[in-house]
Amino acid sequence: MKQNIISLIIIAFGAICVAQLTIQITHQCECSQFSQNSCGTQYSDQSCFWNSTSQVCQRKGCQQLYSQETCLQNFAECYWNGSKCQQFTSCSQLTYQNMSCTQQNIQCGQFVSNSTNCLPLDQLPQCTFFNQDQCTPQQIGYQGTLCFLDSAQQCQTATSCSQLQTQSQCTQWKNTCQWNSTNMECVQLQCNSFTNQQTCTNIILGLNPQTIMPCQFLNGTCQQVYSAQSLNAQDCSSITLSTHYWIQANNNTGACIPCNILNNYQPNNKCSCSSFLSEQCQSSSYCQWSNGECNPVVCNQILDQLACLQNLECSWNNNQCQTFQGCPPASSQQYCIESSFNCLIYNYPSCQSLSENSCSKIYYQYQCQSQLGYCYWSGNLCKQVQSCNQITQQRLCYRFGYACTWENGRCQQLTCNKIQFQNNCIYTIPQLYTNDVQPCIWQNGKCQNLNSVNSLDVAQCQSISFDTYKWTGSRCVKCIQSQQQIQSFLQLPNQCQCYQLFTYQQCQQISYCNWTGVYCQPYLCSNISNQASCASNPNCYWINNQCETFKQCNILQGASQSECIVQSINCPASDGTNCQDKQYLQACSSYLKQNLCQYALGSNGICLWQSNSCQVLSKCSQINTQQDCQYFKKQCYWGTSCQPASCSQFSTAETCQFYYTSINSYNTVPCQWNSTTGVCTQPTDYMTQLNSNNCQTNTNKGARWSQALNICLSCQAPKPPNPNQCSCSQLVSSINCMQSLQCQWNTQTNSCQQLPCTNLSQQLCIQNSQCMWNGSCQQFTLCSSLKGTTSEECAAQSLYCPYYNPIKKQCQVASKVEIQDCWGVTQQNCNFFVPPSYYCGWNYSLNQCYLFNQSQCENYYGQSQCQSIPYCYYQNGCKLKQCQHFYTKESCTFTFDPQNWNNIQSCSWLNGSCIPANNLFSEQTCFTNTDQTARWSSNIKDGFCIPCNLPLQQVIVPKNQCLCSQLLTYQECDQASCYWYGSFCNDKYCGGLNQIDCIQSYQCYWMYSTNFSQGGYCEQLDYKELIYQKDPCTRLRGNNSLECLSQSLLCPVSLNGICQNRALLQTCQSMNTLQLCSNGIGQEGYCTYENQQCQILTSCSQLKTQSECSVFNKSCQFVTTSGKCEQLSCSSYTTIESCTYIIQNINQANIQVCFWSIDTKTCSSASYLIQFTFESCYSNTGGTYHWSNTQTTQGSCVSCQLNRIKPKNTCSCTLLNQVECTLSKPVCKLNQNNQCVKSQCNEIFDSVHCSQQNECMWNKNQCVTFTKCTDLNGTTNLDCVAQSLQCQTTQNGICQSASSLNSCEKYSQSQCKLGRLGSEGFCYFNEAKNACQVISSCDSVNNLQYCEKLNPACKWSYNFIKCVPFQCQDYRYEEECTNVIVNLQDPQIELCVWQNYKCVPFVDTYYKFDDAICYVKSDHTYRWVKEDKFGVRCQQCLQAYLINIIAIVLLIYI
Repeated sequence: MKQNIISLIIIAFGAICVAQLTIQITHQCECSQFSQNSCGTQYSDQSCFWNSTSQVCQRKGCQQLYSQETCLQNFAECYWNGSKCQQFTSCSQLTYQNMSCTQQNIQCGQFVSNSTNCLPLDQLPQCTFFNQDQCTPQQIGYQGTLCFLDSAQQCQTATSCSQLQTQSQCTQWKNTCQWNSTNMECVQLQCNSFTNQQTCTNIILGLNPQTIMPCQFLNGTCQQVYSAQSLNAQDCSSITLSTHYWIQANNNTGACIPCNILNNYQPNNKCSCSSFLSEQCQSSSYCQWSNGECNPVVCNQILDQLACLQNLECSWNNNQCQTFQGCPPASSQQYCIESSFNCLIYNYPSCQSLSENSCSKIYYQYQCQSQLGYCYWSGNLCKQVQSCNQITQQRLCYRFGYACTWENGRCQQLTCNKIQFQNNCIYTIPQLYTNDVQPCIWQNGKCQNLNSVNSLDVAQCQSISFDTYKWTGSRCVKCIQSQQQIQSFLQLPNQCQCYQLFTYQQCQQISYCNWTGVYCQPYLCSNISNQASCASNPNCYWINNQCETFKQCNILQGASQSECIVQSINCPASDGTNCQDKQYLQACSSYLKQNLCQYALGSNGICLWQSNSCQVLSKCSQINTQQDCQYFKKQCYWGTSCQPASCSQFSTAETCQFYYTSINSYNTVPCQWNSTTGVCTQPTDYMTQLNSNNCQTNTNKGARWSQALNICLSCQAPKPPNPNQCSCSQLVSSINCMQSLQCQWNTQTNSCQQLPCTNLSQQLCIQNSQCMWNGSCQQFTLCSSLKGTTSEECAAQSLYCPYYNPIKKQCQVASKVEIQDCWGVTQQNCNFFVPPSYYCGWNYSLNQCYLFNQSQCENYYGQSQCQSIPYCYYQNGCKLKQCQHFYTKESCTFTFDPQNWNNIQSCSWLNGSCIPANNLFSEQTCFTNTDQTARWSSNIKDGFCIPCNLPLQQVIVPKNQCLCSQLLTYQECDQASCYWYGSFCNDKYCGGLNQIDCIQSYQCYWMYSTNFSQGGYCEQLDYKELIYQKDPCTRLRGNNSLECLSQSLLCPVSLNGICQNRALLQTCQSMNTLQLCSNGIGQEGYCTYENQQCQILTSCSQLKTQSECSVFNKSCQFVTTSGKCEQLSCSSYTTIESCTYIIQNINQANIQVCFWSIDTKTCSSASYLIQFTFESCYSNTGGTYHWSNTQTTQGSCVSCQLNRIKPKNTCSCTLLNQVECTLSKPVCKLNQNNQCVKSQCNEIFDSVHCSQQNECMWNKNQCVTFTKCTDLNGTTNLDCVAQSLQCQTTQNGICQSASSLNSCEKYSQSQCKLGRLGSEGFCYFNEAKNACQVISSCDSVNNLQYCEKLNPACKWSYNFIKCVPFQCQDYRYEEECTNVIVNLQDPQIELCVWQNYKCVPFVDTYYKFDDAICYVKSDHTYRWVKEDKFGVRCQQCLQAYLINIIAIVLLIYI
């Protein structure tokens, strides 16, 4: 370091003798530091002698010291009894009689006026304690301070010679003050005051001195020595009071160096040269300014040996400074020191650097104790001094002067408040070998820690910080703090939150957490007084020299990143005036100055200045110096160059903790010490291999020890997997299969298969619905079989059982009902996810457990809790993260979006930034950037990124699903993903639709194209092609059924690379591979791969994983407690919000509406009319009902079921038997004689059955006897039909009879919507004829959707590409096989029957169906007839209703 004087830290004491000041020199050289030539020869009464046997210089015993001065200089070991030097033990052995305590041992003092007992100096009070009588020149204060009476006659600590008012006071201090007789004042003694060579030794600068100034007699005068380099071998030790010694480079040259310089540990956190501005660069000892840049001094340009040795990048060899290459072989420790200060340890025959195990390799006690105080002998072992309290010798304690101090008879850590003198109040080293420096400041007469550097100027910034602070141009900032803040900024998301720690020991390891005695919580910002502690707390910021709760970055002023991030870890960016959050970070290339670039954080990673430009630091090999490499000591290590870190680089158990995977990735890799081999290794499973002592430290505070599970429990347990994730069998690409980690690729069958539970790690195991963790991964049984005492411990065994029920004392499924929206959950249990999109977390502001919606980030409390949620970020509050908030390529994958089908928004890295993407994927990113919900369509390079869980349930839609044209309100039109225009609901225009919405629309198909940002575009289906019997599927290209299905659900087949319609579907059994079976559909419907073959999927129980089960989320449910997929029923719903409807069968879209009981708070199947409101009509019926009126306050909920074309021969009540009569309720009833009769109107309590009876009508919410249509009000035709089927139209708000209907041909195109009733029947707009006409037959309909709505009268034929009559054999399942309608103009029921595993027309033979089947399956048109001759037969009823065609207005009929 560039310096003008030699600073020697000592403590001075007054003595009883007025003519003499006895000085306690704390930094004298150890005898072992002297060579044979200088040992005992430096001045007349030396304390050392040369041991010719051991060939080392050793200290003499007390009895070998014959003068008082020499005896007192050995104050740690000796005392003077008045005549000879004796062994010293403690001050209490001395008595104040003929000699003062200080004259016997200079570290002892006494109360001069009233005591003869000697006390250690640190037990004396401050000078201000003494009164006027006690404050004599002989009285010494705390730690040897000198006392005097000021002008106010108050006792004070003397700080300068000028405070001494009399000549006797002034001249009592030897080599300190002198009396100026001319001015009659006491002044500082100077070297030139000495007039001869004998007295020209040194002066003490100031009373209670901090430094001594050596003097040298040159050219006949006594002069100050400004540089140690001017001293020769003879003067080096003698005139510095043995605080310096001579090192011999060769026979001709050498250097005089301070004895304690070898113990002034140089922190690794010194500012790098590149961070300095010009002025600070030039004042630094290790940097030089050239060509507008600050760079490290090149070793071969250093000419001074001491300057060379102090630069740890250099070594002195052959009388010149060279780049340090390693410690040399040597014959003595002296040679080691003369070569490099990196090589302070000598273990014959070589020098060694000071490392964790250097002392342990020394096996002799005398060698151990000769290592400059760095080693100590204990239990026959040589160990390295790690802390001040391990130093038992007072003299060795003082060697570490900036870190340690001797107090109360032992060596203790030096802190600023223990420093008594202002001129020594500079800085301390908080711990031995630390990478930190604690600057001190003198305030209010005391030395204190400097908590804020904002008030320092450029000179102070560098002088009090040992080059660990830098001047930014406007303020002083700590280099390591800004760098540590950047590291902490990157580490923070991976560390435990306060609420996850449940013991005092765990809590105290997180710097911003505080243990209340009951639980762990963040420190209150107002209680934090230190800037570094405040700024590193994500809930706080440092503003106006105090710590406050964080609000927003732009309140803080800062011209650069280093100025901002030291005020708040949340604010790593600046606009040049104010601070900003991380979203404003710029790419490294935007930093144009070296001091702004080096190790700054850019939007694309850590930055590095190389080749006169700012670049991304991505590899250790980019770092060229050892010092810079050591800065990234957890990512890199220095060998002969900077190399990537690994566990094996750590050589002791203490340092064997963890490393990071890369410079820009702060993902922790734990390490483990193998005590048998003495090697640091990487554990294969840190959860079970780490222990309670190293769990938290070796995971970088990312895990905690669970006593209940006896494992190291990660605080970053993954959230439950996305229910839309791919199953292994759906993965076609081997790359995707390997990316899954849950799967393995079978090279023999070229298929992806699920790994067994026993092959999964804990992290993968708990995400698998079929597995659970119990010390190892096992097959899942029950949630209650898991053990744990907290919710986190439960989730660590299965994410499907994340809640610990303290009442039942078991793990269980987390449902909103069971946990009562987290109400009353303790803090210890309050950290788990609640399906489908909720999270229980601790709200510190409310001090209670709170139910958060994952997508509503604004509800999260504070910065740290916000950042712990992967989908949120903090900027002026907690907000939902978007793709642009990912700043590295590695993190740019996906974020949460509850509006998308898979609950995520995929992201892609493009041109240096992260952008939203839906199809900007390759085979490598398709699976990972969609949260594993999509996969590549082939196992070759060419292919498409296709969602795994395509909404295949849309292949089989409810037969009465509402069409867009049937919806009368904007709200329902929007719910149906239709397009509202001109007061009408229209089919949504395909252009602009995303792929998922596109392929679900019959009128649309998806065209893949790399020219579009979404990877393709949605195209409109031309219905005119259907008129001319052209198949639109053939314009699509796909190499397999998966690629075809992903373009249109109507085109599930691939033939020679061309997509085909459903006519060419294979049977499930003919699909001979796992992937083909799992990624397509068969003729029979859905297929599943079981027992090494493809089979028809008929039951939910055939689905094995949660992802497979979730495809059929309205038919099946995954029961977490059993780990099985089961049939969904209304009773499965546990909340009023979820209690809507179910689909009764996987391969049939039969809607079962559900009903919520307010009284029992349960959901059950609706067996009677539910009067739905406008809000629930469409959504709660699965889109099969709609509101009958354009006004939401008027109307009723009516069915969209156009296929309810009623035949003439519905059975009358009087013809029915008892079973059939019961099934016909409430229209029919059994009288007292058990005869079936017609119910009266007032006995019918729902509008559905009431409106279907010719003699009844629904008026004013009750069923009454029909009078006339004009007694009913209705603004739409459906309003009237919902009250009586006899009233089919409306005029001026008054209902009219069916006879008022217009013929179809009179309706315009906008009026001629499907479902419009004309006088002849249902109307339909024929696009070929451009006219509205009655639907007279199936083949007159050329629209696929309209045709399917006429089921079971019509169906769409993919073979003939036209609408054809529906037949019994078109039913594929027994439960479907009921009836078909023949003749749309004169509807008749044709009964069907299941025979020989197929559906065939019923033949009027004499065998009996089940009682219910004949009547129910015939749609109430057949009944059981008893004939004496032939027995019982199912016979058609002959009674005819007056209305031939009954409109489709069933209000939720089950």
